[in-house]
Amino acid sequence: MTEIGLLAADSLVRETEWSLPSHPLGWLALIVGLAGLVVFVTVCYLRDTGDRSRWWTAWLLFLRLAVIVGLVVVFVNPRQRVRVKTFRASRVILLVDSSLSMSFPESLPGTRDDVRSRSAAIKELLSETPLIEELTRDHQVRVYSFDAGLREEAAFEFPSRDPRGLPVSGQTDLSAATVRKLPSSKEWDQELRPWAVDSDASEPAAGQGLETRLGEALLAVLQREGGEGLAGIVVMTDGASNAGADPAAATALAEDRKVRLFTVGTGSLDLPDNLKLINVQAPTDVHVGDAYPLTVFLQGQGPGVLGKDVQVELLRKPEAGDGDPDEQVAIQTVRLPADAEPVEVKFELNPDEVGRWEFLVKASAAESVTELSVDDNQRRRTINVTERKLKVLLLAGGPMRDYRFVRNMLFRHPGVEVDVWLQSADPGDAISQESDRLLQEFPETREELFEYDVVAAFDPNWSAVPEPRRQVLSEWVFKQAGGLILVAGDVYTPELAAADSGLDDVRTLYPVVLEPVSLEVDLTRQSDQAWPVEISPDGRDAGFLQLSDDAEDPMGAWQEFDGVFRCFPTVGPKDGAMVYAHFSDPRSDRPVLIASQFFGSGRVLYLGSPELWRLRSLDEDLFDRFWIKAVRELGQTRMKRGTNRGTLLLDRSEYLLGQTIALRAHLLDPQFQELTLDAVPIELFDPDGRQLGLTELRKQPNRPGQYVGSFRANRPGAFRVNLPIPPEGEERLTGRIDIVLPDLESVDPRQNQSLLKGLVRGTGGEYLEVADAGSLPEKLPNEGVELLVDRGRPAPLWDRQWVLYLLVGLLCFEWVTRKLLKLA
Repeated sequence: MTEIGLLAADSLVRETEWSLPSHPLGWLALIVGLAGLVVFVTVCYLRDTGDRSRWWTAWLLFLRLAVIVGLVVVFVNPRQRVRVKTFRASRVILLVDSSLSMSFPESLPGTRDDVRSRSAAIKELLSETPLIEELTRDHQVRVYSFDAGLREEAAFEFPSRDPRGLPVSGQTDLSAATVRKLPSSKEWDQELRPWAVDSDASEPAAGQGLETRLGEALLAVLQREGGEGLAGIVVMTDGASNAGADPAAATALAEDRKVRLFTVGTGSLDLPDNLKLINVQAPTDVHVGDAYPLTVFLQGQGPGVLGKDVQVELLRKPEAGDGDPDEQVAIQTVRLPADAEPVEVKFELNPDEVGRWEFLVKASAAESVTELSVDDNQRRRTINVTERKLKVLLLAGGPMRDYRFVRNMLFRHPGVEVDVWLQSADPGDAISQESDRLLQEFPETREELFEYDVVAAFDPNWSAVPEPRRQVLSEWVFKQAGGLILVAGDVYTPELAAADSGLDDVRTLYPVVLEPVSLEVDLTRQSDQAWPVEISPDGRDAGFLQLSDDAEDPMGAWQEFDGVFRCFPTVGPKDGAMVYAHFSDPRSDRPVLIASQFFGSGRVLYLGSPELWRLRSLDEDLFDRFWIKAVRELGQTRMKRGTNRGTLLLDRSEYLLGQTIALRAHLLDPQFQELTLDAVPIELFDPDGRQLGLTELRKQPNRPGQYVGSFRANRPGAFRVNLPIPPEGEERLTGRIDIVLPDLESVDPRQNQSLLKGLVRGTGGEYLEVADAGSLPEKLPNEGVELLVDRGRPAPLWDRQWVLYLLVGLLCFEWVTRKLLKLA
């Protein structure tokens, strides 16, 4: 039972509610019980007052029945609920693409004089047309931007009350966004401009702008905003969807929730002309007279460049020189294939002058071609040319195949000096080893060991190296930026892994925790087939593992490689270590196969199997290429050192735009002891020479002399690092980091119209061009509805003092009457 009454304010509603039975049996029980009680009370009172007048009988019966009626009222619990009439406004969501591809031209370059970007086309639609103003006449409007993630940018108030003047419900639920009136064109530009092309942007979230997760963004909006009152979601994009969930899942969810999807497409449907330098491969350090190739991989797209001749120019300058490289080293003309496959351009260089040289590779098409973007037409590389050969010590417990192949290859290399200590050889025997010097023991003094840039140890017998010399080895890596390569094997590595081996000082150098293995265990017992090398994401970015000549897939050789038969078991990597590959045998616990870590100012590379010689089954050059790259990678820090008081440590010299770049330094004081300051200053400059916000490196806990900091590059180009070593600051460490654009957003820059049309199919929405988007207000019906909103909890009507007094008073009257009549 409900009674409704409107007060003077017609938006306020009062309702009286009762706790009455909801089932017929409940009603029957209530009526029968109440009737039985009344009959019983009546019969009792008639019999009790039989010798009194009828008036007294009626009076006593009235008092008792009144009490029963009061208790029944309390039982049905009458209460008053106060509600306010409100109007829930209709909502519209605008989902705007802010990825890198939105910075591309809206139409084909060269087809019109006023080519605007796709992002600018959307910005003008929102700021210079009445679209938002017309939408807010009937809807609340929220604006989200998306690329690798989803961000709420703005919300616009429903400007009026409902047509009957009721307040709008949910208006205060916009605190997560900026609630305001229509922004200016400049404000739209700041909010919706693709981050990756904004050099003044604050530090973004990882990956922001570098990929388009359309499906994930739409699913997130549907889950957050979907429901009653949602008139529709409008997605403004070029249709690029190159990461994350399939947009079809969002379409299915929208159809299930009866949410209209509209897409506003921007961008040309034709493939634009564009040249792109995919990759440049070159060593970082070379020896004078050591000829080497600088290989460029070039790709074209569009009818203006495919099948046409393009020029590839190689320029250079000393790294310390001003401006861009301008000395022409070579120039080649190549014809791009008509099928858009990458083409390889190789420059054979023979360095004849010592120094650090900055090379610039530039590709240019015919003057009549207007390209989609020229940012990807050039790449830079810095190459250090030295007269000093890279000095390598090979240490082997026995003449395993990896050791023999590496020894022979390094001995023949003109830029390497290699010394050898084969531990299994009897010092008294005359043996022949291809090396510059044959050692009979591990270097005895610091001076002898510190001559080497790289030590490669193939399953060595560390027990045969006296403890003081092992400590010198640790010091060489930690303080002298030595590069140590450790290859696990079947003979001596199990002894090293044992907890009671007494070789804790050596195990500290390993970037992995070796799993103890009984010496009686035959490690090859189940090694009956080769298992592929499972490259990790960090491994795909490691330059020394990129062995293939295929520019599109430099890791292709590892995919073709059958793999290795066994790998030494590991518990896992140590903290701070970088894992490049795992052993993929499902019968194992996927031990670490390749990993590295910085140890002080030096670096340690671990190889968990002595079978990488099997790469030669694909191509003999692959094995040689791997080891030359690995040795150069581990030796480059010592080769680049300009001072003995510190080393600047970088994981690599080239990063993709938007990646986080860690800067590490190992610094010593003037007495060559680890620096103890809490922070050291650093200068970081962007490609325009402007100093960036990272001004200091902080001391790394529990790592003496180690300092670390990080930044995220906000534009492509060469970033320079300058670190004056305290306290005087006269000695400096310098470095260079090249930031390049990722190609995920530019692989196919055309508008994906088919995806955008498929996205709205079955949802009640439609696909629109930017020019037709002004009709959206007519296609989005007002989904606003009138609601009753509770104004607090219901208030019980019986819970009053006077009700208690009334019931007690009735019982008192009854008792007094019965006393007077001598019935009690």
